[in-house]
Amino acid sequence: MNKTIAVIILLLLTNFLLAKDPNAFYKAVLCAQKKTVKIYGGTIGNEHGYASGIIVSPDGQIITAIGMFLSSKNLRVTMPNGVVFIAEVIKRDRKKQLALLKINSETPDYFDLNKSVEAKIGDWALAI
Repeated sequence: MNKTIAVIILLLLTNFLLAKDPNAFYKAVLCAQKKTVKIYGGTIGNEHGYASGIIVSPDGQIITAIGMFLSSKNLRVTMPNGVVFIAEVIKRDRKKQLALLKINSETPDYFDLNKSVEAKIGDWALAI
């Protein structure tokens, strides 16, 4: 997984892990699963291209790592509930190795990238 995506997820999940809750990791994973998608696209030879992505807006925007799978004209996103949508690449940032995708669906469960979380030295964190 791209380091940038891992860092974003790590920071967004930190707030779950700051509480003194014995089920904090379990709750964080459940939260992340609702906001993580599978992306299927192009192939290399006989190998099908796929990746994961995170939902980052209520209107169907998804961030993923740049890869060969994005070259497909039939880019598909499978939501956590199994529903499949056709996706479109909106933007690529080759320097950060990230791509922004868009599906035509509302996505009420998403990672709010504008939300800041203050972590302190010694706080637990979880990367999905």
